[in-house]
This record gives sequence, C-alpha cells and structure tokens, in this order.
Amino acid sequence: MKRLILIIIYLVINSLSFSQSLDSLLIEAMQRNFLIKSYQSMIDAKRSKIVQTTALPSPTLSFEISQFNFENPNILNNALSNSIAISQMFPLGGKLSSMEKVAVSEMKLSVNKLDALKNELISKIKMKYYELWKVEREIEIQEQNIDQLKNLESSLNLLYQVNKVGQSDIILVQSEIAKNEVEVLNLDRRRNNLIKEINFLIGRENLDHEIVIDRNLQLKDANLTGEQIDSLIISTNPELKSIQSMIEMNQNEITANRKELIPDLMVSGMIMRMPKGMILTSKSVPMTTTGKEEIMFGVMASINLPFAPWSMKKITYKIEELENNTRSVEYEKMNMFQQMRKEAQTLLLIMKSNKDLIKLYEEKVLPSFDNVYKLQLTELETGRISVNSIIETNRMSLMEKMKYLMAILEYQMAFVELEKIIGQNLNKEFTR
Repeated sequence: MKRLILIIIYLVINSLSFSQSLDSLLIEAMQRNFLIKSYQSMIDAKRSKIVQTTALPSPTLSFEISQFNFENPNILNNALSNSIAISQMFPLGGKLSSMEKVAVSEMKLSVNKLDALKNELISKIKMKYYELWKVEREIEIQEQNIDQLKNLESSLNLLYQVNKVGQSDIILVQSEIAKNEVEVLNLDRRRNNLIKEINFLIGRENLDHEIVIDRNLQLKDANLTGEQIDSLIISTNPELKSIQSMIEMNQNEITANRKELIPDLMVSGMIMRMPKGMILTSKSVPMTTTGKEEIMFGVMASINLPFAPWSMKKITYKIEELENNTRSVEYEKMNMFQQMRKEAQTLLLIMKSNKDLIKLYEEKVLPSFDNVYKLQLTELETGRISVNSIIETNRMSLMEKMKYLMAILEYQMAFVELEKIIGQNLNKEFTR
C-alpha cells in the first residue's frame, strides 16, 4: 500500500509540474523535424524559380575575322573584314508571364505538400502520445493490482495460521503477483519504445529524452453534421488542396504550351570593320584590296515558325497530354473526397460507440467489479468462497480496466484521424 501511495504521489507531482503538453511537443516538432525543414527549403527553391522565369533568354555575342592570310601575322588588318554581332531573342505573346504562373503554381503545390506533411506528422505524434498515455495508465493499474494482490497474500498468511486456507492458495497468489510484475516489465519496454518514436518524430537528437504525459487526458468532442464535415474537408484538407494546386498547375502549363505556337522574335545588330575597304565600292579600286578602311552596320530581325505543320505536333500533343493528365487528377480528387467522406462518417460512429462504452464502464462495469472484489474478501474470511474465485475476479476486473483504457484510446485515435481528414484541430474538450 505504501508503494502505491508513493507511485500516485510521484505521478501527480509529474503531471502538475513537469508534464509536457501535447501542443508544446507539436510546436517543437514543427521547428525541429528534418522533413519539414527539407520541404521548407524546397519551397525556397521554388520561390527562386519564379524570379528565373521572368528573365529574358541570354543574349548571344559573336566575333568574326573573315578571309585573312596566315603568312601575315596581323590578322586584324590583313583580314577582309572584322565584325562583332549581338543578338537577343524576345518571347512574344505573354510567354514569360505564363511561365511565371506555372512556377507560382509549383510553389503553391509545394506549400500544400508541406501542409499535408505537417498534418500527417501532427497525427502521428498525437497517436503516439495517446498510446503512451494508455501504456502509462496500464502500468499504473498493474502496479495497483500488484499491491492489491500483496494485500490478499497478507490476509491469506493470517488465515493460513488458523488453518482456513492452504499453502497452495498462498503460492497461487504469489504466482499471480509474479505474472503481473512481468507484464509491468513488458509495458515499461513498450513505454520506452514509444518515447523513442515520439522523440524521432519531433526531431530530437536524444531519442531517450524523457516525455512526461499529463495523466488528465482531455478527450475532445466533435459535434459536426455530415454537411459540416464535407465543407471542412473541401476547404481545409491539405491533400485535396495539393491536388487542386496540381490541377491549376496543369492548366497553367496548358496555357503556356498554347502560347508556344506564337513565334519568338530574334533581333540582331552587327558592326563590321573592313581594313582595306569594301570591294567594288566607290572608295575601292575595282577587284583590288588596297582601299581605305570602312565601317559598316547591320540589323536583322527574324522569327521562328512553331506553327509549321511538321513541327507543331510537338506542341499540340503536349497540350493534349496535359489535358488528359488534368482530367485524371480531377477524377482522383473526386475519388479521394468520397473516400474521406466515408472515413469521416465511420470515425464519427466509432467515436459515438466508444463514448457510450466509456460511460458504461465508468458508471457500471468498473464500480461493480470493485464491489464484488470487496465482498469476496469478506466472504473469504468466513470460508464461503475460494481463493480461485477471488483471483478470477481480480483477473476479470483487470481485463475490464484495460478494455476501458482501450475504449478511451480508440475514441481518441478516431478523433485524431477525423482531425487529419478535416485538416485542422477541433477544440471542444471534456476531461477524462
């Protein structure tokens, strides 16, 4: 009994002073988790890509020395002409703005994927947190049960002295105590594994960093109609948002590819120097190369012909490919929405049934087993009941307490899954 009191005091002090709230763990995970940092860097990369798409293509600079004699080392003055040319291509028809829209869509898609990752991470941490809560409560119940059996053992030792029970009854209780102690060890190992998993999800380097759970679990209640859930899924679910961003990106790519059928303009300018003058001009002796130096200028504009029948198929069939991909993604979005609706309705039913089960355990099942056990202890002293019956009642009571904890866990897990589907926290709470 003294051991049980010390355990309870320790747990209460921890829950009041040192327990780390679930919200604080989630905030830390958002700051530490390496996958989140990876996606954030990816978003920064996509943001840089937006600036790149608005830049014009690089200009081309060329230098030419035409028709010189290798026997004369002065190639600049010995050549027929020296020329410098620069050319620049200008995409027409709003191609740069279309490419910018595609890049913006890619960044938006990455942001939505990051939100989906955060949503998934939050869900995993919550589930592990609540599972850790259940394991710790199971350890607490097992410890209480051990103390209860030890009290029974003490009572049997007194009855044994007056020949009301046999030695085998005492050994039977001792074996039951040992079995419970083994279960405590198994639960403690499970607790340590859960702590490692939570620390990994948070992104902590020390996977054995202690996590103290608040034993007063806050069970959240979701009073939502089917229509409200449908509306929330459409407006806030990050996975559906990601698919919608993918559709928008494909549509922007279709627009950009259609504009590829518009010609691009290439403008070039040239300066040519003729050290010996231009052949067959007024300043040159006909058919000789002893004239005076001349400087000439030239300008050229050209366009490509992407709409030519032998080349436009590359663009038209790319557009057709993107349109089919867009329809495929739209159907995928519809299917995912229907699946989420079905899962949400199923989760509401699970929550309702477990809520009723929790109430039944608290009001009837667990108090009944406690009363029966107390009565059986009294009847043991008068010899009206055997030790086997008391142990069986103890086992059944322990099993029902574990079922009670499982009902709480299943309720909470279903609620976490519902929050994951909706994509946001639901904050109505009642203390359990």
